Amino acid sequence: MLKRSLIIAGLGVTTMFAISACGTNTSQPSASTAPSNSTSSTATSNTTSNSSSTSTSSTPKTVNLTMKLVTGKMDGKPGWPKFEPADATLPANAIVNVTVKNYDDGNASIPAGDNKVTGTVNSNMTVDGKTVTSVKTADVAHTITIPTIGLNVPIPVRSSSEKYDTIKFSFKTPSTPQKLDWQCMATCGSGKSGWGGAMATDGWMKGVFTVQ
Repeated sequence: MLKRSLIIAGLGVTTMFAISACGTNTSQPSASTAPSNSTSSTATSNTTSNSSSTSTSSTPKTVNLTMKLVTGKMDGKPGWPKFEPADATLPANAIVNVTVKNYDDGNASIPAGDNKVTGTVNSNMTVDGKTVTSVKTADVAHTITIPTIGLNVPIPVRSSSEKYDTIKFSFKTPSTPQKLDWQCMATCGSGKSGWGGAMATDGWMKGVFTVQ
């Protein structure tokens, strides 16, 4: 009778260990599932963050650039009109809002077609608040021309009734760093061709917009 009791007791102990071991196994999958859910949550969070970042980076920035177009008498070098500043550093993938204050009332000859506005946002500009897409060829004083991006902005001669005319236009910079060389195409320089002096000198009628 004593042996039978011991056997039954032993079976009871074995059963308790079996139940205990089963309980341990059941808790393990839960523990492994938690990291899995956490990883999934993290991945979702990163995806959302990356998506937001991509969306933000693809949206063009907006920057402003103000230039003055002065005469040779104003800059102390007669016969040398000048854009101030002629050089600028601009961010890539940006909309640049340019304001030009033109003090020059003299015109100059230009290549055929350079009286038209090209390469700007909406293919236009404003002159003293009036939206235009071109200027009469005989009324062009200077241009801001960047062949690599198809930009051409004809600057009309200053009205005699005003101290300066205000020309505004916008253009988009490339998405990659590079140098945009611009040139005035109106023969406003010295020499028989009009391409000497200021026309051929960096910082006067030509310059560089550095995109970075």
